[in-house]
Amino acid sequence: MKTTSKNFRLLFAFLFAMTITFTSSATMATEDEDDVADDAVVSSQDVGAVPTSTEDAEEETAPQPTDAQASDEQEEATGLSVSGDVTVATMNVDALSGEKLSSHITIAPTVIVSYDDFYASATLTTEDFDKRFSDNTANSVQISVGMEKEFAGITFDGGMGFLDTQNSAGDFWCIYLNAEMKELAIIPYIKVEVDIPTNKEITEGGFLYRFGGKYAWNEILFDLSVAGHDGAYGYKPQALSSGLLSVSREFTLWGQKIIPSVNIQKTFDTDGIAEDLVWLNLQVKF
Repeated sequence: MKTTSKNFRLLFAFLFAMTITFTSSATMATEDEDDVADDAVVSSQDVGAVPTSTEDAEEETAPQPTDAQASDEQEEATGLSVSGDVTVATMNVDALSGEKLSSHITIAPTVIVSYDDFYASATLTTEDFDKRFSDNTANSVQISVGMEKEFAGITFDGGMGFLDTQNSAGDFWCIYLNAEMKELAIIPYIKVEVDIPTNKEITEGGFLYRFGGKYAWNEILFDLSVAGHDGAYGYKPQALSSGLLSVSREFTLWGQKIIPSVNIQKTFDTDGIAEDLVWLNLQVKF
Protein backbone atom coordinates (compact mmCIF):
# COMPACT_ATOMS: atom_id res chain seq x y z
CA MET A 1 0.00 0.00 0.00
CA LYS A 2 2.82 2.34 0.85
CA THR A 3 4.43 1.60 -2.50
CA THR A 4 1.12 2.12 -4.27
CA SER A 5 0.47 5.31 -2.36
CA LYS A 6 3.98 6.50 -3.13
CA ASN A 7 3.53 5.70 -6.80
CA PHE A 8 0.19 7.48 -6.80
CA ARG A 9 1.78 10.58 -5.26
CA LEU A 10 4.53 10.48 -7.86
CA LEU A 11 1.99 10.14 -10.66
CA PHE A 12 -0.07 13.00 -9.21
CA ALA A 13 3.02 15.18 -8.92
CA PHE A 14 4.00 14.33 -12.48
CA LEU A 15 0.50 15.18 -13.78
CA PHE A 16 0.47 18.43 -11.74
CA ALA A 17 3.85 19.40 -13.15
CA MET A 18 2.67 18.65 -16.67
CA THR A 19 -0.45 20.73 -16.10
CA ILE A 20 1.61 23.67 -14.85
CA THR A 21 3.97 23.34 -17.81
CA PHE A 22 1.08 23.16 -20.34
CA THR A 23 -0.66 26.15 -18.75
CA SER A 24 2.51 28.20 -18.87
CA SER A 25 3.08 27.26 -22.49
CA ALA A 26 -0.50 28.21 -23.42
CA THR A 27 -0.18 31.54 -21.65
CA MET A 28 3.06 32.30 -23.43
CA ALA A 29 1.50 31.34 -26.77
CA THR A 30 -1.48 33.63 -26.12
CA GLU A 31 0.85 36.50 -25.27
CA ASP A 32 2.82 35.83 -28.45
CA GLU A 33 -0.42 35.87 -30.48
CA ASP A 34 -1.41 39.20 -28.89
CA ASP A 35 1.99 40.61 -29.71
CA VAL A 36 1.63 39.43 -33.29
CA ALA A 37 -1.85 40.97 -33.50
CA ASP A 38 -0.56 44.25 -32.10
CA ASP A 39 2.26 44.16 -34.61
CA ALA A 40 -0.27 43.51 -37.37
CA VAL A 41 -2.35 46.48 -36.27
CA VAL A 42 0.67 48.69 -36.18
CA SER A 43 1.75 47.32 -39.54
CA SER A 44 -1.71 47.91 -41.04
CA GLN A 45 -1.69 51.43 -39.66
CA ASP A 46 1.68 52.00 -41.23
CA VAL A 47 0.43 50.60 -44.51
CA GLY A 48 -2.69 52.78 -44.31
CA ALA A 49 -0.50 55.80 -43.89
CA VAL A 50 1.09 55.22 -47.28
CA PRO A 51 -2.00 56.19 -49.35
CA THR A 52 -2.42 59.24 -47.16
CA SER A 53 1.06 60.39 -47.94
CA THR A 54 0.48 59.48 -51.59
CA GLU A 55 -2.70 61.54 -51.67
CA ASP A 56 -0.85 64.40 -50.09
CA ALA A 57 1.83 64.05 -52.73
CA GLU A 58 -0.81 63.94 -55.47
CA GLU A 59 -2.46 67.05 -54.03
CA GLU A 60 0.89 68.79 -54.01
CA THR A 61 1.74 67.73 -57.57
CA ALA A 62 -1.82 68.02 -59.02
CA PRO A 63 -2.05 70.55 -61.87
CA GLN A 64 -3.81 73.78 -61.05
CA PRO A 65 -7.10 74.47 -62.95
CA THR A 66 -7.01 76.93 -65.80
CA ASP A 67 -8.84 80.24 -65.62
CA ALA A 68 -11.61 78.86 -67.84
CA GLN A 69 -12.02 75.77 -65.64
CA ALA A 70 -12.00 77.92 -62.52
CA SER A 71 -14.63 80.16 -64.07
CA ASP A 72 -16.82 77.15 -64.98
CA GLU A 73 -16.46 75.76 -61.45
CA GLN A 74 -17.36 79.14 -60.01
CA GLU A 75 -20.44 79.34 -62.26
CA GLU A 76 -21.50 75.85 -61.15
CA ALA A 77 -20.99 76.80 -57.51
CA THR A 78 -22.92 80.08 -57.75
CA GLY A 79 -25.52 78.98 -60.34
CA LEU A 80 -24.67 82.07 -62.43
CA SER A 81 -23.73 81.66 -66.10
CA VAL A 82 -23.31 83.84 -69.17
CA SER A 83 -23.84 82.59 -72.73
CA GLY A 84 -24.79 83.96 -76.09
CA ASP A 85 -24.92 83.53 -79.83
CA VAL A 86 -24.72 85.44 -83.10
CA THR A 87 -27.16 84.67 -85.91
CA VAL A 88 -26.66 85.78 -89.51
CA ALA A 89 -29.70 85.46 -91.79
CA THR A 90 -30.20 86.13 -95.50
CA MET A 91 -33.42 87.96 -94.53
CA ASN A 92 -35.16 88.81 -91.28
CA VAL A 93 -38.31 86.77 -90.69
CA ASP A 94 -40.20 86.87 -87.41
CA ALA A 95 -39.74 83.48 -85.77
CA LEU A 96 -43.26 83.35 -84.36
CA SER A 97 -45.58 84.98 -86.92
CA GLY A 98 -43.59 84.28 -90.10
CA GLU A 99 -43.83 87.91 -91.16
CA LYS A 100 -40.93 89.15 -93.30
CA LEU A 101 -39.39 92.20 -91.63
CA SER A 102 -36.52 92.76 -94.03
CA SER A 103 -35.23 91.39 -97.34
CA HIS A 104 -31.63 92.25 -96.44
CA ILE A 105 -28.96 90.25 -94.60
CA THR A 106 -29.31 90.82 -90.88
CA ILE A 107 -27.07 90.12 -87.90
CA ALA A 108 -28.51 89.38 -84.46
CA PRO A 109 -26.15 88.97 -81.49
CA THR A 110 -27.71 87.77 -78.23
CA VAL A 111 -26.36 87.72 -74.66
CA ILE A 112 -28.02 85.61 -71.95
CA VAL A 113 -27.34 85.81 -68.21
CA SER A 114 -28.79 82.89 -66.23
CA TYR A 115 -29.13 82.18 -62.53
CA ASP A 116 -30.54 78.75 -61.73
CA ASP A 117 -33.94 78.65 -63.53
CA PHE A 118 -34.07 82.40 -64.21
CA TYR A 119 -32.53 84.32 -67.10
CA ALA A 120 -32.31 87.72 -68.76
CA SER A 121 -31.45 88.20 -72.43
CA ALA A 122 -30.79 91.04 -74.84
CA THR A 123 -30.85 90.78 -78.65
CA LEU A 124 -29.83 93.41 -81.18
CA THR A 125 -31.09 92.77 -84.72
CA THR A 126 -29.57 95.09 -87.29
CA GLU A 127 -28.37 95.58 -90.84
CA ASP A 128 -25.90 98.29 -89.90
CA PHE A 129 -23.80 98.36 -86.73
CA ASP A 130 -22.88 102.01 -87.32
CA LYS A 131 -26.49 103.02 -86.64
CA ARG A 132 -28.56 101.22 -84.04
CA PHE A 133 -31.79 102.10 -85.81
CA SER A 134 -32.85 103.02 -89.31
CA ASP A 135 -36.11 103.24 -91.23
CA ASN A 136 -36.03 99.47 -91.64
CA THR A 137 -37.97 97.40 -89.13
CA ALA A 138 -35.13 94.88 -88.98
CA ASN A 139 -33.25 97.21 -86.62
CA SER A 140 -34.47 96.54 -83.10
CA VAL A 141 -33.46 95.71 -79.56
CA GLN A 142 -35.34 93.12 -77.53
CA ILE A 143 -34.85 92.60 -73.79
CA SER A 144 -36.48 89.65 -72.02
CA VAL A 145 -36.61 88.17 -68.54
CA GLY A 146 -38.02 84.74 -67.84
CA MET A 147 -37.82 81.39 -66.18
CA GLU A 148 -37.39 77.85 -67.54
CA LYS A 149 -38.69 74.92 -65.50
CA GLU A 150 -39.44 71.24 -66.11
CA PHE A 151 -42.64 69.74 -64.72
CA ALA A 152 -44.15 66.32 -65.41
CA GLY A 153 -41.81 65.75 -68.36
CA ILE A 154 -42.67 69.09 -69.97
CA THR A 155 -40.17 71.97 -70.17
CA PHE A 156 -41.85 75.34 -69.70
CA ASP A 157 -40.21 78.63 -70.67
CA GLY A 158 -42.14 81.78 -69.85
CA GLY A 159 -41.53 85.45 -69.27
CA MET A 160 -41.96 88.95 -70.61
CA GLY A 161 -39.97 91.27 -72.82
CA PHE A 162 -39.80 94.65 -74.48
CA LEU A 163 -39.15 95.20 -78.19
CA ASP A 164 -37.73 98.59 -79.15
CA THR A 165 -37.89 99.31 -82.89
CA GLN A 166 -37.30 102.33 -85.15
CA ASN A 167 -36.59 104.92 -82.46
CA SER A 168 -39.55 103.84 -80.29
CA ALA A 169 -41.96 103.70 -83.25
CA GLY A 170 -44.10 100.59 -82.90
CA ASP A 171 -42.61 99.33 -79.64
CA PHE A 172 -44.12 96.31 -77.89
CA TRP A 173 -44.39 94.71 -74.51
CA CYS A 174 -44.75 90.94 -74.88
CA ILE A 175 -45.75 88.08 -72.60
CA TYR A 176 -44.75 84.62 -73.81
CA LEU A 177 -44.95 80.97 -72.83
CA ASN A 178 -43.29 78.02 -74.57
CA ALA A 179 -43.65 74.33 -73.77
CA GLU A 180 -42.09 71.19 -75.20
CA MET A 181 -41.65 67.51 -74.31
CA LYS A 182 -37.95 66.77 -74.80
CA GLU A 183 -38.06 63.10 -73.76
CA LEU A 184 -40.01 61.92 -76.80
CA ALA A 185 -38.51 60.80 -80.12
CA ILE A 186 -40.58 63.43 -81.90
CA ILE A 187 -40.53 66.50 -79.66
CA PRO A 188 -43.87 68.33 -79.73
CA TYR A 189 -43.89 72.00 -78.78
CA ILE A 190 -46.08 75.07 -78.67
CA LYS A 191 -45.25 78.78 -78.43
CA VAL A 192 -47.75 81.50 -77.55
CA GLU A 193 -47.24 85.25 -77.21
CA VAL A 194 -49.32 88.32 -76.45
CA ASP A 195 -47.96 91.57 -77.91
CA ILE A 196 -49.08 94.81 -76.27
CA PRO A 197 -48.14 97.96 -78.22
CA THR A 198 -46.97 101.08 -76.41
CA ASN A 199 -48.92 103.20 -78.93
CA LYS A 200 -51.95 101.64 -80.61
CA GLU A 201 -52.13 104.55 -83.07
CA ILE A 202 -48.83 103.37 -84.61
CA THR A 203 -49.41 99.64 -84.63
CA GLU A 204 -51.71 97.04 -83.15
CA GLY A 205 -50.81 94.16 -80.89
CA GLY A 206 -52.19 90.67 -80.99
CA PHE A 207 -52.15 87.06 -79.86
CA LEU A 208 -49.80 84.79 -81.84
CA TYR A 209 -48.96 81.10 -81.63
CA ARG A 210 -46.92 78.37 -83.29
CA PHE A 211 -46.98 74.62 -82.70
CA GLY A 212 -45.16 71.71 -84.26
CA GLY A 213 -42.64 68.94 -83.71
CA LYS A 214 -38.89 68.35 -83.96
CA TYR A 215 -37.16 65.14 -84.98
CA ALA A 216 -33.44 64.34 -85.09
CA TRP A 217 -32.11 61.91 -87.70
CA ASN A 218 -28.37 61.28 -88.16
CA GLU A 219 -27.56 64.52 -86.31
CA ILE A 220 -29.87 66.45 -88.65
CA LEU A 221 -32.74 68.24 -86.94
CA PHE A 222 -36.08 68.56 -88.76
CA ASP A 223 -38.50 71.13 -87.36
CA LEU A 224 -42.00 71.29 -88.87
CA SER A 225 -44.55 73.79 -87.52
CA VAL A 226 -47.61 75.91 -88.33
CA ALA A 227 -48.46 79.41 -87.09
CA GLY A 228 -51.58 81.49 -86.54
CA HIS A 229 -52.85 84.69 -84.89
CA ASP A 230 -55.99 86.59 -83.94
CA GLY A 231 -55.45 89.57 -86.23
CA ALA A 232 -52.04 90.72 -85.02
CA TYR A 233 -50.46 93.94 -86.29
CA GLY A 234 -53.58 94.87 -88.25
CA TYR A 235 -53.69 91.73 -90.42
CA LYS A 236 -56.87 89.75 -90.76
CA PRO A 237 -57.24 86.91 -88.25
CA GLN A 238 -55.86 83.54 -89.39
CA ALA A 239 -56.27 80.35 -87.42
CA LEU A 240 -53.45 78.90 -89.54
CA SER A 241 -51.44 81.46 -91.46
CA SER A 242 -48.37 79.50 -92.65
CA GLY A 243 -46.30 76.35 -92.38
CA LEU A 244 -42.53 76.22 -91.84
CA LEU A 245 -39.91 73.52 -92.35
CA SER A 246 -36.45 74.15 -90.89
CA VAL A 247 -33.56 71.73 -91.40
CA SER A 248 -30.39 72.24 -89.37
CA ARG A 249 -27.24 70.49 -88.20
CA GLU A 250 -24.85 71.35 -85.39
CA PHE A 251 -21.07 71.38 -85.91
CA THR A 252 -18.19 72.16 -83.58
CA LEU A 253 -15.40 74.32 -84.96
CA TRP A 254 -12.55 75.71 -82.82
CA GLY A 255 -14.55 74.87 -79.71
CA GLN A 256 -17.62 76.81 -80.84
CA LYS A 257 -21.00 75.38 -81.83
CA ILE A 258 -22.05 76.36 -85.35
CA ILE A 259 -25.58 75.66 -86.60
CA PRO A 260 -26.45 76.31 -90.26
CA SER A 261 -30.10 75.93 -91.24
CA VAL A 262 -32.37 76.07 -94.29
CA ASN A 263 -35.89 77.46 -93.82
CA ILE A 264 -38.83 76.95 -96.19
CA GLN A 265 -42.10 78.74 -95.46
CA LYS A 266 -45.43 78.24 -97.20
CA THR A 267 -48.32 80.64 -96.68
CA PHE A 268 -51.90 79.40 -96.44
CA ASP A 269 -53.28 82.78 -97.57
CA THR A 270 -51.51 85.21 -99.88
CA ASP A 271 -53.31 88.13 -98.21
CA GLY A 272 -52.15 87.09 -94.73
CA ILE A 273 -49.28 87.96 -92.44
CA ALA A 274 -46.84 85.47 -93.98
CA GLU A 275 -45.66 84.74 -97.52
CA ASP A 276 -43.79 82.04 -99.40
CA LEU A 277 -40.13 82.34 -98.41
CA VAL A 278 -36.82 80.47 -98.46
CA TRP A 279 -33.89 81.78 -96.39
CA LEU A 280 -30.70 80.63 -94.69
CA ASN A 281 -29.48 81.10 -91.13
CA LEU A 282 -26.04 80.63 -89.59
CA GLN A 283 -25.86 80.61 -85.79
CA VAL A 284 -22.67 80.59 -83.71
CA LYS A 285 -23.03 79.82 -79.99
CA PHE A 286 -20.57 80.76 -77.29
